[in-house]
Amino acid sequence: MAIIRTSDKRKFEVEVSARKADEEIVRVGGRAIPIVDLKLAGEDTMVFLNAHHIVSIEDDD
Repeated sequence: MAIIRTSDKRKFEVEVSARKADEEIVRVGGRAIPIVDLKLAGEDTMVFLNAHHIVSIEDDD
């Protein structure tokens, strides 16, 4: 799992590793509005984030 922090001080725990989340962000980076969608940890819910607003991605140890 990974923790994603955004510029508006929100924090999301997602099911993928930080490396996998970063790969997803790179994949959508070429779009006009780079929206990345990741599954929240422990929930059956997706979170949709503008990749420009992501400040950090850290592995949850």
